Amino acid sequence: MFQTRLFRLRGGHDFFFSLPHVGSPHRFFFALFSLPRFSINIGFLERPLCVGFLWAVITGEWELSLSLAIFFELLWLDLFPAGTYIPPNAVGCLLLTIAATDYFGLRTPEEVAVPALLSLPAAFISARLEYMHRTMQDKAYNRALGWGRGGARRVASGIEEVPPFGMLVWNASLQLLLLQAGFFLTALLVLIGTISGLSSLLGHLPYIQGAEWPALWFVSAVGGVLAVRIPRAYALFVATICLFMFYALGL
Repeated sequence: MFQTRLFRLRGGHDFFFSLPHVGSPHRFFFALFSLPRFSINIGFLERPLCVGFLWAVITGEWELSLSLAIFFELLWLDLFPAGTYIPPNAVGCLLLTIAATDYFGLRTPEEVAVPALLSLPAAFISARLEYMHRTMQDKAYNRALGWGRGGARRVASGIEEVPPFGMLVWNASLQLLLLQAGFFLTALLVLIGTISGLSSLLGHLPYIQGAEWPALWFVSAVGGVLAVRIPRAYALFVATICLFMFYALGL
């Protein structure tokens, strides 16, 4: 590089080596917030980590919220929406578990592990409800096609006028909101009733002895390993589990 007068005045090589670090935070946020200029994707809001973080900010329960969020985030990391496939609703499990822990005053991993495991079926039921809701919207889809062709067309299955497209979207969103709200309330009552029944049967709140957050994360990491989709990663994970079991059993 030619050592021009400007080069010498600005510190020589030190100036040019420092260029990549000038305004780094500002460049990062500029690049980040420039993304919505042409597309807006807020899919991260339905991830357990994001929901757990927001819940922790609101309630201040950082350890419990983030620990559970990591568990459910890793558990179904390999399952993502593609085509007509709807993955389990991990956020539903997270909020059900947090609600149950608040109701019973659970704080230790040994106690929290019970509602976390009992809430797992709700994730699949919620996904099934979403699938049923999509099936119910087939008629609305035909109406949307009629609206797209222009004019007050009549749907083939009836004599009613084709409603505006915005009304179709509003009705579908409202139906899904009410459906999921009703399901969450029902699932929460079932979860609380199950834990209460186990407590009456055992004489104390159920818990999993020896459960710690690292152990729960290790179990849920199966989803993260499957997401890698590399056979060697699967083999390494199985070998690690075997070594851990040998160590735990003292073999």
